[in-house]
Amino acid sequence: MNHEIKRNDYRALIPRNKCSLCEITAEETKPSFIEVDHKDTNHSNNEVSNLWALCKFCHNMKTKYEHHFEEETFWAIAIATLPENDERKSIQRFDEKRNVVHVPMTIKEFIYETSLDYFKSKETLKEHYVIVNLFEDTLEKIKHKYHKQIMDKLSNHVDGYQKKHSVSPDDVGDFY
Repeated sequence: MNHEIKRNDYRALIPRNKCSLCEITAEETKPSFIEVDHKDTNHSNNEVSNLWALCKFCHNMKTKYEHHFEEETFWAIAIATLPENDERKSIQRFDEKRNVVHVPMTIKEFIYETSLDYFKSKETLKEHYVIVNLFEDTLEKIKHKYHKQIMDKLSNHVDGYQKKHSVSPDDVGDFY
């Protein structure tokens, strides 16, 4: 099936109603804010199991970590958005009156709020590393707990970015 799907036709295979990571919806933003991404970075691997919908913020974050930082960190962030990872941190946010308030948030909630701010063009994170700084200890626990699954996924790289074959996160562990 992979070779039968033309380069641009694969996008129609994935519902773009919400982001797979932060779960921001097309109704909250607009349909063009939700994009189809290749999980394994191999843009010729158009298998449905290798595709997912990401909002522009999460897609940008994934791309930055793949190409400029550590892909392991991105996958730890992705795992942190799963329901079983519900550790909360007190995060400073602005309320409607622009007062600083402390809000207990999970990584998923923080990414959702940041993505919504990003869509609304409010002042928001310019660099995704802030997520790592705020949730560093949580991400380290996740990297330790899921180390084998993350390393198995990343070991399929060729030339640093391309995978030898399609590997969905579902194939290597209990995440995405």
